[in-house]
Amino acid sequence: MMRMSGRQPRTRRFLSHAIEPLIEALAREAASSSVRLCAKNLADKRGIGDAMVRNKNCGAEYLSRSRARFSTESIQMLMEELDRG
Repeated sequence: MMRMSGRQPRTRRFLSHAIEPLIEALAREAASSSVRLCAKNLADKRGIGDAMVRNKNCGAEYLSRSRARFSTESIQMLMEELDRG
């Protein structure tokens, strides 16, 4: 039988939270494992990409995963920061 690492249950718990608190946290947190997890697993959810754009510590490698869902405001913010990343 295959054993699950301790990380997988924590990741599932993290991703099972309501999306709104995650969006709020993404917009204000320093780059962290939560940014990586959201970029990898929730990039297609509305609001995730916009929250990552507002987070000045979120690198381009994470932003690129959710670019299809950016709002017009987020695109404008990125245009103003073309040197980001």
